[in-house]
Amino acid sequence: MSAMGTSVQTSSTLSTTVTLVVSIMMVGIIIILAAAIFPKDGGGKAA
Repeated sequence: MSAMGTSVQTSSTLSTTVTLVVSIMMVGIIIILAAAIFPKDGGGKAA
């Protein structure tokens, strides 16, 4: 394991990418849930 530095760098980049992807997915899920709970057409329980 002489390329430890490169391995750590790659792992860090991968971790950051995974965190970004998970964050984007979470935002997407929240938007979908919000759209399902609060219909944009003002129907349902909208005041």
